[in-house]
Amino acid sequence: MKRKKAVTLTTAALALTMTVCGSSSAIAASELTAESKPATQYTIDANQEVYALLDFEDTAEFENATKGLIASPDTLDICAAQELRNGTNTDDATRSSGNGDVFLHMTPDMILDYLGIFVDTTKISDLIFTANIILPEGNYVLRVKNGVLLYQKDAQDADADVTWTTKRAGLLSIVQKNAENVAALIEQEGDETCLTRLMDAVTVTSEYKYFNIIEP
Repeated sequence: MKRKKAVTLTTAALALTMTVCGSSSAIAASELTAESKPATQYTIDANQEVYALLDFEDTAEFENATKGLIASPDTLDICAAQELRNGTNTDDATRSSGNGDVFLHMTPDMILDYLGIFVDTTKISDLIFTANIILPEGNYVLRVKNGVLLYQKDAQDADADVTWTTKRAGLLSIVQKNAENVAALIEQEGDETCLTRLMDAVTVTSEYKYFNIIEP
């Protein structure tokens, strides 16, 4: 209730200020003189009540604004901006490298999404096929058309062009374009050229390990 009253009084004070500002041109024309009237007692009382409620003498907020701050350094450097300063790091001794743990923990859905990202769609724009994928985790249907890969979980297509029976490691071999592992891990039944053409379109990331995220 106290806050509501303060808001009401503040609004009234602002309205009064706007009224005074609206008539400023008239005041400027006649200019203030000794005969100018002081504020009415009603205005004085309203202002005093607002001052009492808002407590303008309370400086706690100023103290809170600077509490816990550490003295600023002489110079400021952008963190994690080596590329911005020096360009892409090509020193293998200082570059981070993966050990394959991320791949080993990817679900079939993640692997298929990953495959869709790394396939060069311009190389398979004319490739159209449907593949049933049988995995220990479940069955999938993979459809390739107009350079786009779409998959559906827990489904099989009776008219599929080919069926691949494998494990997650077999799917990863496709992404990695590892023909030896594909032959050993994926059992194919149907048109085997579908997988061959799909693998040919996969982009090998090791060929693009040096690229600028930020141009210096």
